[in-house]
Amino acid sequence: ARKWRGYEAALFAQDDWRITERLTFSFGLRWEFYSVPEEYSGVGINQPAFGTEQGFLNNQLIEGIWNEEGIRYTIFDGRQLMGKGLWNNYYGNFAPKLSFAYDLTGDGKTSLRAGYGISYDRQMNRSYENDRFNYPDFAFNSFLGAPWGGSYPFLATMPAQVPIQAARSVRVSLRWMDPNLKPQMAHNWMIGIQREIVPNFSIEVDYTGSAGRRIGGIMRINRFTGDGADGKYDAINPYINIRDGNFRTNSFWSNYHGLQIILNKRFSNGWSWYTAYTYGVAKDLSSIYQGIVVATSVENWDYDYGYAAYDHRHRVVGGFVYEIPWFQNSESWFLKNVIGGWQIAGSFHFTSGRRFNVAAASGPAFDYNLDGQWGMDRPLWLGSDNYNEAIKWEAGRPTLDPSYFGTPNPPAYER
Repeated sequence: ARKWRGYEAALFAQDDWRITERLTFSFGLRWEFYSVPEEYSGVGINQPAFGTEQGFLNNQLIEGIWNEEGIRYTIFDGRQLMGKGLWNNYYGNFAPKLSFAYDLTGDGKTSLRAGYGISYDRQMNRSYENDRFNYPDFAFNSFLGAPWGGSYPFLATMPAQVPIQAARSVRVSLRWMDPNLKPQMAHNWMIGIQREIVPNFSIEVDYTGSAGRRIGGIMRINRFTGDGADGKYDAINPYINIRDGNFRTNSFWSNYHGLQIILNKRFSNGWSWYTAYTYGVAKDLSSIYQGIVVATSVENWDYDYGYAAYDHRHRVVGGFVYEIPWFQNSESWFLKNVIGGWQIAGSFHFTSGRRFNVAAASGPAFDYNLDGQWGMDRPLWLGSDNYNEAIKWEAGRPTLDPSYFGTPNPPAYER
């Protein structure tokens, strides 16, 4: 069994500067470091490395980069053979924080506030623990039909024997990391104004935004559009299973913009009340946190940038607390502390509907771009710019009208 160890460290400095009676400025800087986990049981790692044609021809261990050549000449177990870790350490995680608060009217009742900051997130454990699935310790094969990319059908019996024809078409599974992996990061900012209307009651209007960068995910990169146009799937590297060549990279992104209106009555006279409305727009490349991103096109990731799965246009939340006034001034300890002192509280939450995604079914017949990866190929949209016209209601339930969608023409094979 493999055993992993690593360490995390951080340094920070911050300060508040009261420039005037009405203006306060806060600033700080944080540095974070997440070490690359190290396998210390002696088993080692089986992390592959991108190779080069030069290294292949000269029988040398030369690490390449993430491109077609690097995939074609992948070195199984390469990072271990080169004496390197799962990926390279990164030391550039600097996270500044800046904010200010300004008393607009000078009477302490109107405040203008703004802030900006950067934050980072460590790599999840599964990212490197899945190294156990790599060759030579592990390989995937189909026991009920031909291996994906192979042609010889294999129907297992007990006890099972692998026909030599099927064994020759077995492709290895790979779980490998971007060697230049950098921690996930997010830019966050806001600007808002708050006004006290009457004592203990205020209204606040804020604009908030965030930009997720270097978001983690898994891309199956051993494929290309039109691979199956000649009737067979050879992939870029014919020894790596197309659907199990999982490359983990922090290369995805997201953006969010929101307008918030907040009404807040602080607890006084036995009750408090809070209500907030948010109008928000969220877009991303993938809403699956560090999961498999089955992109429409491995060559053009931008095709999948759009409204996020968690995009809800409207959101209203709120709550209240009411203190029951029974026996508050009673001289009886029992009445005052047991029968009295109770509160009634409630909350509510309203959110508009989420976005829906239209993709083809999973199966070889729905691999429209013939890249050996199905489940995310998209049909053609045949309607107008109003996408809601494809939604039909039947017996009180929404359904999609299939007449608004067409089948794309597959890539042609040129001999």
